[in-house]
Amino acid sequence: MHIRSSAGIKSYLVCLYILALCLHSCRSDKKTDRTQEVFTDTAIEKASFIYENGNIPGAIRYMDSLVATRTSLSVKDKYTYYYFFHDMYSRAGNFVQDDLYIDSMINLLESTGNTGEMSAEYAGAIFTKADRLLEKGKYDEAYKHYYKARRIAENSSDDCSMGYYTYKMGLVLFRAEQYQQAVLSFKEASRQLKTCHQSFPLFYRQQELWDNIGLCYAALKQYDSAIYSYKKALSLVDEGRKKFPPSRKKQFDIATAVIFGNLGTVYQARSQYSIAEELFKKSAEINALPGYDNVDAQYTRLKLAAIYFETGRDAAGMALADTIKAIQDTMPVVRVQLRLDKLMWASLSRRGEDAAAYPYLLAYMQLNDSLQNLNKQSWQIDVDEKIEGIAKQDQINFLEQLNKNRGAYLAIAVLFCVALLFIILFIINNWRTARKNVRLLTIMNERVKEQKKQIERALKGLEIAGKEKDRILKAVSHDMRSPINSAYAITDMLLADSGKLSAEHITYINLVRESCNNALILTKDLLEIATLNMEKLPKDWYDIKILLSNTVELLRFRAVEKNQRIELQVPDQPVRLYINNEKIARVINNLVTNAIKFSPSGRTIMVGIDKAEGGYNIYVKDSGIGIPDNMKEKVFDIFTEAKRFGTSGEQPFGLGLSISRQIVEAHQGRIWFEDAENGGTVFYIFLPKEY
Repeated sequence: MHIRSSAGIKSYLVCLYILALCLHSCRSDKKTDRTQEVFTDTAIEKASFIYENGNIPGAIRYMDSLVATRTSLSVKDKYTYYYFFHDMYSRAGNFVQDDLYIDSMINLLESTGNTGEMSAEYAGAIFTKADRLLEKGKYDEAYKHYYKARRIAENSSDDCSMGYYTYKMGLVLFRAEQYQQAVLSFKEASRQLKTCHQSFPLFYRQQELWDNIGLCYAALKQYDSAIYSYKKALSLVDEGRKKFPPSRKKQFDIATAVIFGNLGTVYQARSQYSIAEELFKKSAEINALPGYDNVDAQYTRLKLAAIYFETGRDAAGMALADTIKAIQDTMPVVRVQLRLDKLMWASLSRRGEDAAAYPYLLAYMQLNDSLQNLNKQSWQIDVDEKIEGIAKQDQINFLEQLNKNRGAYLAIAVLFCVALLFIILFIINNWRTARKNVRLLTIMNERVKEQKKQIERALKGLEIAGKEKDRILKAVSHDMRSPINSAYAITDMLLADSGKLSAEHITYINLVRESCNNALILTKDLLEIATLNMEKLPKDWYDIKILLSNTVELLRFRAVEKNQRIELQVPDQPVRLYINNEKIARVINNLVTNAIKFSPSGRTIMVGIDKAEGGYNIYVKDSGIGIPDNMKEKVFDIFTEAKRFGTSGEQPFGLGLSISRQIVEAHQGRIWFEDAENGGTVFYIFLPKEY
């Protein structure tokens, strides 16, 4: 399988179809009378060739006609028949039927007792079952099947049977980005599969392995080794064209195109653009043919367009991008669209067309996040390590069973005096070790209990301290309000009789009045911090779009005072969320107020809603002074030191973002910020649809 893209997938599936069927013939100690077989290698290749050329009913009729020639079928022929339909439904994406035929292959060999004689086929069926379980996310079952298949292959005592397992481990290591280890697995698989009967699929697998080795070296930036590996793969393809009939031309052509594309990527990385360009053109020309790997051709066109842009041929690059877009309209592929968006964003940004590049950047980021979430788990799993763990557990289970039956072993050992001595010594040694381990475990258990008690006491202390902190904050903020309100009222009284005061006195009184107002705001924030964790927020279904619009409208006058503009971007349809309307309005008010405060005069503030997985993102983007790196980890803290005056000298308090985070988290949401591309900051609020 060529890892880089879907390139070579069609021929890979044909290879898998025949692989398990021909593995058994690689063992030198097995002699089979092939004249009695219904499904010979020639018949299998003919059926797969009919299938590969799109005549699925014809392939099925051909297989059924072979079955009709015999009144009874051997176990091997039944296995081959099941494998054909497994392969057909797998390629068609009908995994329900596919699973039935995989199980039929396994049950056939187990029920007839042919698991030893047909160990290669049995291992292949178990491997296939493990792959399907891994794709479904049933990891524990998958590991057990991989381990079972590996044991079958190991017990068969030939490298050929181990070849597929080693190859599979190489793919897992590659996707886990352990490229150096993947190279070792692919090379070992190549060595093992050379011992097999060299049918077409096994020969074809050799060029795939060297192509994958090249991909690993390219990822490690060992470009000379990558080029050598790709050229080795090409030489194997050329050898295969001479060795196998013309009916295999299409598969070798696809493989050649894939290798050309990979080789061109290496030359592109080394800035040898003319060589890379020629290879990309050849690759795309081949795989763009009807019935070939058209998706791989799209990937290659993208890389060719990138060369055009990198070498200043923007017109040629845009023309090729338009071609890719047109094909996407009729044959959409998500990963092609992802790379196309990235290419257009990079090329337009390089030309200074930021406005035109921005939609492509947004589309790329959204699609990339989606694909990363989907793929995040699948290839971060160390399958080999898990299988080794199962192997060790199997040994432990065996030893435990041995320990349970030691009475029987001792009775037998009485008849064998020499063996009795060794068994007694073994038991004594195990007993001493077990007693020592029990003693150590007892000590460790006591330590764990004591540490648990200490943690519980610490947590209890933290809980009491938290409640005491909230009580003090509540008392302080409440007690502060009365004297501040009194002072505030006195300033009103003095200003009411302002005719008797001088201008200087009025100025001083206004300063006192403003200080009182700031102090009241601060006490209100302190009180909210103290009570927010204790109160249960009442919630209901609200249209967040209306809430956002109303909040922005109330703050536009502040923006106008600084000659700023607030631009609102909301969808046409309602966006209903289960929230506390007042509290969420407070959060949005805080973020927009901060954006106004920290943006210079004449700037635009963007406020909007984007759909996200499981809910919606509300964003507030400014083009202001930004947040220094030394403050980024402190902006959401209570009584944070990350306080700065606004661009017009606005007073900082430092509690708004802390309150906002508590409100958002009370809604099971998340609040965070990022640096804006052209300066400033973007604050995001994620609110779930329901919880």
